[in-house]
Formats: sequence, C-alpha cells, structure tokens
Amino acid sequence: VPIGSGLVALGRDRHPALRAVLLVPAAAWLLWQGSLAVRLESGAARERAAVQDVGRGIGSLTDGRPCVVASVVGAPQLGLASGCRGRSIVDVGSVDATLREEAHRGIERVFLVLETPLDRIPPGTSERRSVKGPGTRSLTIYRVDG
Repeated sequence: VPIGSGLVALGRDRHPALRAVLLVPAAAWLLWQGSLAVRLESGAARERAAVQDVGRGIGSLTDGRPCVVASVVGAPQLGLASGCRGRSIVDVGSVDATLREEAHRGIERVFLVLETPLDRIPPGTSERRSVKGPGTRSLTIYRVDG
C-alpha cells in the first residue's frame, strides 16, 4: 500500500527527472522482492513434495490399520499423505514415551520418522528403512507394530 501510494504520487509529480530518479530504485526493489519470493516458494515447494513422497511411501506400509506417524519433520504433512494421524516429536529422547502413549491409545502401528537413527531398535520394530527427505536430509523410518 505505501509503495502504491508513492507511485500514484509520482504519477502526479510534474518533475520528470525526479520521477525517474525515484522510479528506478522502486522498480529495482520490486524486481528483487519478486525474485526472492519465487526462490523461496520454489524451495518450499520442493520440500513439500519430498515430505509428501515420504508420506505416500509410509502409506503403502499401513495395511489399512489405524496408524500414527511420529516425526521430527513435517508430522502433519506426513500424516495427511500417509493416511495416518501425524504427531510431532521433539527428539529421539521422546520416542519411548511416544510409543507408550500410542500403545495406551490402542494404536497398532506407529511409524517413527527421524533424522538420526536410534542407538537401539524399539521393541516391536518390524521394518527400518532410510529414505531421502526434504533438502539433502536423509530420514530413517521405523515401523513399530504394537
């Protein structure tokens, strides 16, 4: 809005030299902002696509059972893409508590999605795989059957 007001005011100005001096930096700034927005959005779109790919891969492992995706990265998106309920976990230290809570809720299948592999495999783990995650990150997925 302020830029639009300024451009309208410049349009009414009777001094073409002043108008040119002020219009060039304004146009350069608008071009820079536009290119920045395009770069940021394209990077975000690539990350969203990578998270959706991981989620669809998890969805192929659910066997139609109620499931939870507990993840340090993109839990809601992973849950949506996989057909499971998405749940954020803060770090690998909260994995055991997460598995206990979900077992208490009666969830038969939990997918842990972590950036760092666990030192020990959680009890009930039936599958472990590494996949390419968003950006250059690698993710480890544990399928834990309760």
